[in-house]
Amino acid sequence: MKNLLNNSIFTNNISNFRDISFDSSNNKYLIDENYSIHSNSAINFDDVMKEHVRSFGITDKSLKSVDSVIFSEKLNKIFFIEFKNGKIEVPETSQSRNHQRRRINRLNIEIAKLKLELIRTKVKDSITACCEIFSKNPDFFRENCYFILVYNEDKNSCIIPDSLDNPGFTSLLQSFSQISQTRFHNFGMDVLEKLCVDEVRTFTPKEFEDFIINYS
Repeated sequence: MKNLLNNSIFTNNISNFRDISFDSSNNKYLIDENYSIHSNSAINFDDVMKEHVRSFGITDKSLKSVDSVIFSEKLNKIFFIEFKNGKIEVPETSQSRNHQRRRINRLNIEIAKLKLELIRTKVKDSITACCEIFSKNPDFFRENCYFILVYNEDKNSCIIPDSLDNPGFTSLLQSFSQISQTRFHNFGMDVLEKLCVDEVRTFTPKEFEDFIINYS
């Protein structure tokens, strides 16, 4: 399966985790020199998508894309990776009695939903492009690919797991997850699991570093 990434559209767009994780809006590298994996080679999938779209004579960014793609020798899986340095808003239900405040909160909820949907769209569009590039159908990605979301823990200290909004329960679930080595989904990304990819993982930069060291 590794041979799928030997296509020139991938080999011509090799970079590293440090550069790919760069947030130009805040001049911040999410995977900087403090992480041992910062210089690890990785495919810049934003550039792959641009090249793919140009091959159809389209110059605008019609399709969204994840930041990077790599292959895991140990797991024999392809990883789609998205780096998010900013705060990832999770929609919360408002109980405010103030009409104006309710309107603002409803707007914030809709904006949060759009931001989360944008991340999911990046995954779906990336798979659409790879279906063409790999000459594979969607079932291939459901069986052979992971989606990994790497987020800034300083900006997302209050993380709400799927369908829950109880911080105490969140902490308890994370503790059990670490003890049992099971997966713990955040930000509603688990909807992609089995629909688009085999598994979904959400990591802080340190967790991502550990995962890459162990499984790349």
